[in-house]
Amino acid sequence: MRNGNAKNSLSCDNVYDIFESSKHEIYVATFGGGLDKLTGFDEQGNGIFKNYSSPQMISNVPLTLAEDNEGNLWIPSENGLYRLFLENDSTEIYDNRFLPEGLLLTDSRACRLSNNEMLFGTDRGLLSIIPQQMKRNSYTSNLIITDIHINGEKKGTLLPVYRHNPQPQGELIQHQL
Repeated sequence: MRNGNAKNSLSCDNVYDIFESSKHEIYVATFGGGLDKLTGFDEQGNGIFKNYSSPQMISNVPLTLAEDNEGNLWIPSENGLYRLFLENDSTEIYDNRFLPEGLLLTDSRACRLSNNEMLFGTDRGLLSIIPQQMKRNSYTSNLIITDIHINGEKKGTLLPVYRHNPQPQGELIQHQL
């Protein structure tokens, strides 16, 4: 049960999906609270959760959960699909730019086939992905900020800042029914 006063409580009462990983870890998809992982129980028997919501996540409405054969979680949401690398808690985002135009993922149960192909329900049938073919672009872009203006007023000259910003790339195959 959710306790709004407890820091490590379930993030939201409205649960969409409960998933047990191959490592027997329990993940809970909640409407508006994002993704939670059950990490234990307190003295009263209440669940202790780690919440995975962050600005990196596409949405705080994960629709369902599925695991690929490498142990990563695939999470469709109302705004796209993301992969959570459980080994380091990093996220790879496949927003609507990577999906066929106008395609909406649904809350139907996702699954992994024996060949590691993953199927997700959509408003137009099934979406198939092959996780090994979903690749990040290794291009490193440099960002150089030379001036900052706030409300038209120059606030100073800055030194160059270099950032690594990998963008995911991938091919999605849509099954038609």
